[in-house]
Amino acid sequence: MRLEYCRKKGKLDNRGSALVSVLVITTFITIIATTMLYMAAMNYQQKQTDYQNKRSFYGAEKALDEFKSILVSDVQDAYLYAYNETSKNFLWRKDDLTAYFQESFMNALNEKWKERVDDVTAADISGLQSIASMNDGQKKLLLAVRNVMEDAEEKEYNDCAKYFYKIDSYGLYEDAAGAKKFALKGIQVKCTSGNYTTFLYTDICLEPPSVNWQTGFADATGATQEKAWETIAFTDCVYYVNWHRADYDERDNYNTDLGNPASSFWMIWSIWEQKGGKLWLMNKLNRDQRGFSMVELIIVIAIMSIMAGVVGYGFSLTNGKPAEECAKKLTAAIAHGRTTTMGKYRNVITVRKETDGRLTVTEDTLVRIEDDGTEVKTSRNSTVGIKSVTVEYKIGSTGGYTELTPGNEIQIRYDSGSGAMKKTAVGGTDYYTGFRISRAGKVWYVKLETLTGRITSSTTET
Repeated sequence: MRLEYCRKKGKLDNRGSALVSVLVITTFITIIATTMLYMAAMNYQQKQTDYQNKRSFYGAEKALDEFKSILVSDVQDAYLYAYNETSKNFLWRKDDLTAYFQESFMNALNEKWKERVDDVTAADISGLQSIASMNDGQKKLLLAVRNVMEDAEEKEYNDCAKYFYKIDSYGLYEDAAGAKKFALKGIQVKCTSGNYTTFLYTDICLEPPSVNWQTGFADATGATQEKAWETIAFTDCVYYVNWHRADYDERDNYNTDLGNPASSFWMIWSIWEQKGGKLWLMNKLNRDQRGFSMVELIIVIAIMSIMAGVVGYGFSLTNGKPAEECAKKLTAAIAHGRTTTMGKYRNVITVRKETDGRLTVTEDTLVRIEDDGTEVKTSRNSTVGIKSVTVEYKIGSTGGYTELTPGNEIQIRYDSGSGAMKKTAVGGTDYYTGFRISRAGKVWYVKLETLTGRITSSTTET
């Protein structure tokens, strides 16, 4: 009798142990899954922050470059006016043709912008929402710049007009050497993407092109030869001075209620408790005669399997996200280089796989050539991909992809007139037509169209 009692008592003491074991395992897996999801979410938010930061910077710089392109057109108009005026007075001003030409050029630019500013009325500036410290003259100048951008034929110029939010002054100034220049001073551009804002500050100077007024020259025999045709690069006559980037405004971009594992756990627990889950659990543990049924075990295992599947899928998406970000950043960087080429004399885009595995894009831009032949260049470098991303490039329309290994680079150039690609592959005999970027089974393609210069990114190659 005593042995039978102990055997029954031992069975009764095991009641509810299966449920407790399952709950312990479920809780452990839930904590691990929540932590992994939280880390993945934080990593994604950091990447998104970097993407928005660069996107706001590219937007602000694009607005400046497109405004600069409009100023190049102003230089062309002023050149035609000054050249015609100098030609009319050639005989009377032959001793100071260069000075007369430069003075006519500067006056033409100054009058052109004076007319634009005068066209802005008091009613126009009354509804202007901008910096409170601006006076009426600065407000009229700002609206004049926006009107020029909005009246341009290119739609992209119209969209960038709103990024200009302050300009201090305009007019004729003298540099340290005493040379006169027309300048727009204190230009401030602001572009916002998401919760991030980039501020760019610069002055833009416009100077007359160098013109040789000599009608001919004597050769070795003493015979007079006609002067050869001159090529004038008007883009060299417009350049930035004191360009710099200011710190952007950074605001909190995280939802702490959803991003904190502890808050998520207690939110789920409170809902489960309100629905009677806690009471059901206590009743289940207090049952004396009946164990944990097979159906209930299957339900719990099914829930665990679903959670594991969701975590695995989310982890795979997180691992493949760098490939997508790299493709989009590479597309934006090359597109920016193409836009820069349209307003500069020469621009070389270098895509390089660094020795540490990072993918970088560098723009080497020839801003202008001094009178003594010295080339003034600017260089900008940006990281577009992390070291774990595999990058391959394609040459021509029928060839395969070749991996860009650490320490190697390729160069891409565009025509400044048409925007079409130039042949820079295989010793300048073929085009680079695309990139294939992959990581953790996720593949993205960046396509370069040779004729139009268009750059796109997608998950398909066609």
